[in-house]
Amino acid sequence: MNMPCNGCHVQFPVLNSFGREFKLLGYTMTSQPTISEEDAQKRKLLDLPLASLLSVMFQTDLTNTTKGEPNRKNTNVELPDQVSLFLAGRVTPRIGSFVQLTYAGEDDKFGFDNTDIRFADTAEILSMPVVWGVSLNNNPTVTDPWNSTPAWGYPFASSPSAPTPAASPLIEGGLAQEVAGLTAYGLFDDLVYAEAGAYRTAPLGVERPQVREGTINGVAPYWRVAIQHDWGDTYLVLGHFGLFARQDPDGGGARNTFTDLGFDLELQQPIGSDVAQILARWVYERSHWGPGNSEHSHTHLNEFRLAATYFRGQHFAFTLSPFVTFGNEDDVLFAPEPVSGSANGSPNSNGLVAQVSYNPWLNTRLTLQYTAYFAFNGRRDDYDGSDRDASDNNTLFLQAWLNW
Repeated sequence: MNMPCNGCHVQFPVLNSFGREFKLLGYTMTSQPTISEEDAQKRKLLDLPLASLLSVMFQTDLTNTTKGEPNRKNTNVELPDQVSLFLAGRVTPRIGSFVQLTYAGEDDKFGFDNTDIRFADTAEILSMPVVWGVSLNNNPTVTDPWNSTPAWGYPFASSPSAPTPAASPLIEGGLAQEVAGLTAYGLFDDLVYAEAGAYRTAPLGVERPQVREGTINGVAPYWRVAIQHDWGDTYLVLGHFGLFARQDPDGGGARNTFTDLGFDLELQQPIGSDVAQILARWVYERSHWGPGNSEHSHTHLNEFRLAATYFRGQHFAFTLSPFVTFGNEDDVLFAPEPVSGSANGSPNSNGLVAQVSYNPWLNTRLTLQYTAYFAFNGRRDDYDGSDRDASDNNTLFLQAWLNW
């Protein structure tokens, strides 16, 4: 693009209006000189930027929990936590890519991360401008141009080693990098966005056509609709997204079915050179469990997240983010177990994330984040049946994040 980070971002990774347009147009926009070739009819045979499409992300961090887990330290340093290589930008005048390869320190291995390869174009229908495209990707909601859905939602970074609640809807990362999907999308009159497609299981490191736990039976439909509007400098988007999936728990057992319905909001309000932002989403999941896979044949799960951020110029960001998860008790799905289990079979958890970020340069971020749990896996005190309290999982997270 030949632009600084704040050309597309309020502060990375939060997109501004130009960043959303760049993504919708398939990452193909560029102001750089290109290597071009045309045929006799002046059709482009090649149009590649002279500059490399490769960029790098580096993250290192420290995690401290109030109480250590059994046989583990309660302070951990990750150097690195993640190192990512991005191949992002124009491939042809109508095809672009966002391909992320990530080394994860916890796993000590490289693997494919979020991937989004698009064909995009513009059209006019009944005098109405339309941006449309097709995406080949590996994570439901990774195609979204907003930061209010799971793939790019807050928190943008969190500890890889701290305990996290046991329950989460499938669409909240449960299929990330485990599927291959094809979706088609359109933005109509710069107002209404619609997207639909389907996903199949495509796990890495598994010899196919082997069937393993979590394999999707058939395809998993995904859909997304949103309405965006500007009132002067105020920008608002309201949306809905959803997923339906049938999964085989162990390749030969009874099948489980999940229906996830999500609703989201993103509000951006410039205040001079600053920006106030609210991100919110609620996901409702209805699950039907095969015989023997749970105590109850049907369960319900709700997850709500809100993140209110004040971006102080290009240097500081202050965020408060309450979160709540609640649903049906089930002694099979949420059995007692040290740290990760539930003494009463409940998935209910809630808490608050407070974060301060400082960007000394546009491509460098230093973050101090604190997560406080008021309930964890069903209770405040002795939630796991092994004398661990919710507050024992309170987490201090310090991170340095660099992009170049």
